[in-house]
This record gives sequence, structure tokens and C-alpha cells, in this order.
Amino acid sequence: MSTHLEGAESEDDVVAAATLPTFNDSLSEEASEELLSLLSVPHIAIPLVLDFFARDRVGSLLNTDLQNIVESVLFEPKVFSPGLKVVTEVPIPAKKRSAFGTAYGVLMQEVLRSPVSLLTPLKNICMEAVKLCVGGFMSSFVPLLLYVVRVTTRVLRYVEAAKTMKARVGKTQSVECIEYTTAIVNILRTRIGPLISKWVHQAYASNDIVALTNLHAHLALIFATDLSKEDALPILLSR
Repeated sequence: MSTHLEGAESEDDVVAAATLPTFNDSLSEEASEELLSLLSVPHIAIPLVLDFFARDRVGSLLNTDLQNIVESVLFEPKVFSPGLKVVTEVPIPAKKRSAFGTAYGVLMQEVLRSPVSLLTPLKNICMEAVKLCVGGFMSSFVPLLLYVVRVTTRVLRYVEAAKTMKARVGKTQSVECIEYTTAIVNILRTRIGPLISKWVHQAYASNDIVALTNLHAHLALIFATDLSKEDALPILLSR
């Protein structure tokens, strides 16, 4: 958070700030205050930040700084700890948050302990991103959808890894986790995949090699999420 609000360590610091970044007017000052407040609690920020953008703010993720914030919240592992620590002080001061350390990173901890809390807003972000993409392959919203594809498929890899980890100790994923994961994969395959495939045809007609390469790379990400070869090949080989 310090990159966007120097010296802020708590929600009180955010509220007391004289000015707040609006990320090139992508967010109002009120929304920026809410986001920066969420970033002040990094070990529970994942579902909160995803829900923040899922609430009619998906379009703001056209801003690369906001994209970087989301990826930082999701994929930075934070403090390492080989096991859970006993909390002896509440509230925990910012300088003593090593008590929140995890063995596999905060995203894996979230996936293992409370997957639905992050999969629910992630699913909504996917749906809202699709709705914004009404133009052709040159639309300004194409990079947004491709960004959502990259983030979503990366999160799904964590879900798959968590499934493997649980299986090793004789446990299974919750029914809700399986349902939301299946729903997200279905959105990728039946909504986003065909849309990108349409853009592939448009880029081919325009002889845009750079766009073709980029679009095919994202199709590969989508169809690596649980498709048989027979399902994937017709789209991956489309032009």
C-alpha cells in the first residue's frame, strides 16, 4: 500500500490522509479510500479486494496500477510461517503481523480455508468483464478481458493444487468450492473462449500477427483448465 499512500499502515492513516490517489480518475476518492483501507489488512484482503472490484468496478481494471494491486494482493505470499501461531494480542500491531504468517502464501491459505469467499467475486468479475466486451478485437476492453483470463486461470491453478494437497491427507474439496470452480471454468470455456476465438478470426482477417499471437496464448490458458484434447483443438487451431 505504501506505493500509493506513503507511510500508511492502518485504516486510520488512510482516513486521515489529505489526498488520495484516484488512479487517473479510474476511482472516486471515496472508492479509493475504501480500496486503500482494504489494503491495510493484507492477510484478509483477497476476498475483500476481489469483492470491491466485482461491485460494478470491473471497468476500472483497465488501469494498470489497479491491475498490479490486484495481482499483488492475490499472489504475493506475504510472511512465511511453517505453522499457525497463537495470537496473544488483539488488535495486532502492524509491526507484529508475523503472527499471520502462512506456509504456502495467503492465496493458498484462502483457497484451503475459505475458497468460496474468493471464488464468488472472481466469478462475478469474469461475467462483468464479458459484458463489457461488445466490440471487435481492437476494442479497448479486450486487454481487460485478457487480464481477467490471466488472473482467473492462475487462481484456478491454486485451487487445483489445494485439491491435490487435501487428497494426500484423505480430504476432499467442499461441494460449494467444486460448484464455483466448475462455474468459473464454464464461463471461461463457453463465454470467454468463443469470444476470443471470434477476435482471432478478426485479427487473422486483418493480418495482425501480434494480436493473433496474444489471443491464441490466452486461449491456451483457458483450455488448459480442464479440457480434453478433443474439446480444445477446434478452438486452439482456429484462425
